[in-house]
Amino acid sequence: MKTQHAFWIGSGAVVAIELLVWVLALPDVDLIGQALPARDVKASLDSEYRHLQELDRRGNNGSPVGVFDAERADDIARLTGEYLITPPWRDALKPHVANYDRQLADIRAFLAKRSLPLHTPVADSADKLGWYTAYQSLSENQLKRLANAGALVRLPAKGESTGAPDYAIDQAVRSSAGFFTKGSEFPDVAEHPRLTIQLRIMERIIDGLLEAKAANSVNPIVSGLTPPTGTAALAGVRWGSAEGAEPGKESLIPLDASTNGLAQAHRLTIDLVGPVSALLAAQATLERSADLERPVVIVTGSELSRQESFAAGDRKDIPTESARLRLRIAVLDFSAPFAPPAAPTEGGQPPHSQSPGAATAGDHS
Repeated sequence: MKTQHAFWIGSGAVVAIELLVWVLALPDVDLIGQALPARDVKASLDSEYRHLQELDRRGNNGSPVGVFDAERADDIARLTGEYLITPPWRDALKPHVANYDRQLADIRAFLAKRSLPLHTPVADSADKLGWYTAYQSLSENQLKRLANAGALVRLPAKGESTGAPDYAIDQAVRSSAGFFTKGSEFPDVAEHPRLTIQLRIMERIIDGLLEAKAANSVNPIVSGLTPPTGTAALAGVRWGSAEGAEPGKESLIPLDASTNGLAQAHRLTIDLVGPVSALLAAQATLERSADLERPVVIVTGSELSRQESFAAGDRKDIPTESARLRLRIAVLDFSAPFAPPAAPTEGGQPPHSQSPGAATAGDHS
């Protein structure tokens, strides 16, 4: 009997040892039988092992050979994906990074300098009367420049006199060129910066319109008529971001998310009338300025149209046919990053959001 019991005791001990060895040999079970922590540790070690294998592969490739263009994504991916980044790299790359930083700073300074004319003060004083008198005189001179060059279109309203307008006070003419005209009150001091920028933008656009020249070819069907030099005439200005914007909408609209921290975009829409060649020349001049001291102007959209039908005799002895060009323009201001509009006041409107004269601004032709 004693021998028989000893056999079973010995057999049980052997089985217990084998079970213990089997449990300890399992890769996903720890000493107390919990599987999840063991699996996490194994996965982490596997990941580290693969990472070491990848580092070993890149280390065996040695040092980079050849020229890598920092502005090409494929070159950078190959450089960082096939070679180890070692301390000697840092010493070699530091001068290049510093040079890029200097270039970016120079570009920002250059663009900011081009934006300075947008903020050239209208008057030395913020006094309402003195400021508006100076603004009125500057805008009146711009209107006279357009009129003297035959580059201003403003058809009189029904029953209105066709005589020469007073460019200092004629609200309809002034608003058609994007200028503010006071009513019973002078503009508030808080409005001066916005009106100053809009004045300087119109000066930039008017310069471009008067600089643009286009020669029309002689029409062989119309004998004896020499077509005049084409001129694009300003027919309307609307401050805002899009067609049909409600009156008073601010012209200051943010760019996309990647550029909001670099510049503001002052947007407007202008209508031009004239021969097609003159209209296209005006657009090209506005888009491509040789003067790098001027603010950056971008034509974001254009629509060229012509009169669809004519009565008999409408085009008799007329050397050129008039067309209309609508340009959507963004003038970039790099002197300050974009700032979100002010929060609404108790009345529900943002402070100074109403553009004086905006209700009459637009296409008056």
